[in-house]
Amino acid sequence: MATNVYSLPDTSEKSGKLPRIPIFAGLSMAEWDALERAARLRNIEKGEFLFCEGEEAEGFFLLVKGRLKMFRETPRGKAVVLQFINDGEIIVAASFEVGEHPVTCEALQESQVAYFPVQEFDSLLTEWPRVAARIITAQSALLRRFLDRTEQLMAQTVTGRLCHYLLENRTEPDFVRLPVSKAEVAGLLGMVGETLSRSLRQLRDKKLIEVEGRNIRILDPEALTAEIWQPDR
Repeated sequence: MATNVYSLPDTSEKSGKLPRIPIFAGLSMAEWDALERAARLRNIEKGEFLFCEGEEAEGFFLLVKGRLKMFRETPRGKAVVLQFINDGEIIVAASFEVGEHPVTCEALQESQVAYFPVQEFDSLLTEWPRVAARIITAQSALLRRFLDRTEQLMAQTVTGRLCHYLLENRTEPDFVRLPVSKAEVAGLLGMVGETLSRSLRQLRDKKLIEVEGRNIRILDPEALTAEIWQPDR
């Protein structure tokens, strides 16, 4: 069973061990030192929960390395994936959303997070405004991604969501490697695994893509783009 990281022994490390994170590039030495003094590094195993929906928010988190997913459960118990979190990205900021966590955050692989207790985090924002500005910018980007996800779920068909995802996650103009399992991608797109497989087959039959495991070759990017807003047929 997955466990919550707060139920684990405290394995926080001392300050001075926070790796360089892109969103804080360009900070002065004094600003970086203040950030490191406030940070507590914690390692979490695959399947562990960093926090759960409904729990009291106790601080602000950054993902140093690894991969996490944020999800909510519907009243019927279905997990709806809202976002995958990658290296160097903000997970949640308690100072901006005091109260309960609105989502659950689970490690998809062995990961390391930087944890800032709420009191130290608030002091950091007050005393070091440039650090605060970086965090607010990153938080705004995360919120924008949530809004984009909501729009996709409401306005696009399942095939349209898949086409949008493939085009958005290209590592080359015509190539995508799914970063997680097809089941996880299906959850992110608001569908079940069988629906994802069926949509992939339909795109393959139209000769828009080729599929080999997690590797997907886009054969006609323009036609795939046109599929995004096609109505259900």
